[in-house]
Amino acid sequence: MESYGFFNGDTEYGQDEFNRYFKNIYEDGLSRGSNGSLTLSASLSGESVVLTPGFAIMQGFFYYNDSNKTIPITRNSTYKVIYRLVLRLDYESKTIQAVLKAGTAGSTPTVPALTRDASRYELSLYRIDVPVTGQISITDERFNTAVCGEIRPKNLAGYKEMVEEFDRQFQAWFKNVQGTGWRNIFAQATEPGGAVTGAIWISG
Repeated sequence: MESYGFFNGDTEYGQDEFNRYFKNIYEDGLSRGSNGSLTLSASLSGESVVLTPGFAIMQGFFYYNDSNKTIPITRNSTYKVIYRLVLRLDYESKTIQAVLKAGTAGSTPTVPALTRDASRYELSLYRIDVPVTGQISITDERFNTAVCGEIRPKNLAGYKEMVEEFDRQFQAWFKNVQGTGWRNIFAQATEPGGAVTGAIWISG
């Protein structure tokens, strides 16, 4: 069946149409900008974390948080436990919420897996390692495209290849300049040998 939109007139559009539209033009992820990027901070006691405002798109639906959200941390009395702070899309309840998801506590605790099925879909914002006592450890996972990532265009011919090539060139350049200083400056008449990208050659 063919479908289309959006036109003025008597045609009515609802959730399915808007969801289909956004799901086909945006990859899932959060928005990084001046309005907030869902950053996380821990209380001094380690008994709670605070999620700041931000916006995300998940499977064509949107999530928006306009104020700080305090989320309590529950410690295991015997073992270390690993949590993930996830954005959870629940298709049945028609909600998207930031919630803590616990892995299995133990001497070798497990990281909770993300649920992505017909009932729920999750993006991981942070991994939170919580010992029995003491300071908790937070790992930022927002920009890991395997579990979250940023909102970005979808299905643009050559876009991913372009980004991957930029990254490849940067990694090659960065590897070459390790231990050589930020910029090498050459003052000589002939072209210097062994110069890397970013070096300065002053001839005269």
